[in-house]
Amino acid sequence: MPATNPDAAEAQAVPQPAVKPKASHEPPVITRLCRPRRTRYRMLSILWIFPSSGAVVILALEARAGALRGWRDLSLSALSNVPVQAWAALFLLLLHALFLYLAYYYRAEPWHEVSFPEPQGAVAATDGDTIPRRDADEFEK
Repeated sequence: MPATNPDAAEAQAVPQPAVKPKASHEPPVITRLCRPRRTRYRMLSILWIFPSSGAVVILALEARAGALRGWRDLSLSALSNVPVQAWAALFLLLLHALFLYLAYYYRAEPWHEVSFPEPQGAVAATDGDTIPRRDADEFEK
């Protein structure tokens, strides 16, 4: 029995987007199927690696300097001695953990149909993407 890739089966099950004209005087409407929350948090999780890596460097430098001893003591006077950049770095790392959790939470989000007007000067390609229309004058230049 051949092994199947669940992402490939899911991509085959999703119908291709279509361009639907609303009326003769209105521009055509592009309809897409998307998972907005899943996509948003997945991209945030991936792109948040850059601020998180900077936060890890800041925390490593502060720990090496001995400025993070207040977190071990957990007393109010000791916590006030922790530098602001260490608190900001901790906040960035906690946000990354939140984005990872939300990306995992919305992994089974249902597909939503989203419609928006087609941009002027673009034609629909056969694969559902839009490509810019080039005028004949542009090629002569």
